[in-house]
Amino acid sequence: MSEKMALPRNVRPFRYPPKKAFISSIGGGDQIKMLKYVDPNLLKARPKAFFGYSDTTNLHNFLWNLGLVSYHGGSIMNHFGRSGAMHPHTLEALRRALFEHGDHEIHVASGYTDVDRLRWEKPADLLKQPELFPAPDWRWLNAAQQVEGTLWGGNLEILD
Repeated sequence: MSEKMALPRNVRPFRYPPKKAFISSIGGGDQIKMLKYVDPNLLKARPKAFFGYSDTTNLHNFLWNLGLVSYHGGSIMNHFGRSGAMHPHTLEALRRALFEHGDHEIHVASGYTDVDRLRWEKPADLLKQPELFPAPDWRWLNAAQQVEGTLWGGNLEILD
């Protein structure tokens, strides 16, 4: 990487060894243009847990091709900045990804919402929990059939 070119904002934390993880607040469609300036050897030498979604699929794919694990999910705006508090299901998944190793059983969320976010500029709204609806149980197709493979997530529009 050129000495004159600064590291892209979303990969700077790889340069700092004490940091264990970083979470992208936003991806941006221009992220793909910055990846050519990223030193893959630096990322492999100092692997970090990376969380992001949507346009950060570019960085997820870059890390995956280096053999590094990343987590598709956990948006600062939608998940961490949720009115009231982070959803308990999201918090549990985040704790496991950050502090535990190995396989984990995934559970059905107790509730969900499709109600628009409360307004951040209204202080009273920041304390309100969004209305949750009971989450339906999972419905398994071909439940008797067992499959194995690599699970890979991302934004299909970005991959296209």
